Amino acid sequence: MKRLSFFLFLFLTGCDAVPRTTAVMKCPIPGSLEKIQIVKMQDEVLYVRQIGWRPQPGYYSDTVWVSEFTTPRWKRTAIWDFLFHTYTLQYRPSSDEEILTPTQINLSGTYMCEKIN
Repeated sequence: MKRLSFFLFLFLTGCDAVPRTTAVMKCPIPGSLEKIQIVKMQDEVLYVRQIGWRPQPGYYSDTVWVSEFTTPRWKRTAIWDFLFHTYTLQYRPSSDEEILTPTQINLSGTYMCEKIN
């Protein structure tokens, strides 16, 4: 009876009875041999480990974190997918007159990450 009362209380008050999970992955750093970045998704915010955990700009949408950075010449979109454990990096010119560097073209792509417990 106590258990039923507890769950009824949670339902009526709107409390979250399911603890939030934290997903952690290690992903390759494009263009760097054997270097990795460690990222975690916690409470719909992406953190990158750099001396400590630092939140990253962007937005969360259905297990995916999207971060965009724009300069006058190009736009970089980084996508961390915590469902499929991938990291996608994409560069695009800001206008039709701009062109990407060979390095930007080579770095664009999808990379496999590894889930960390």
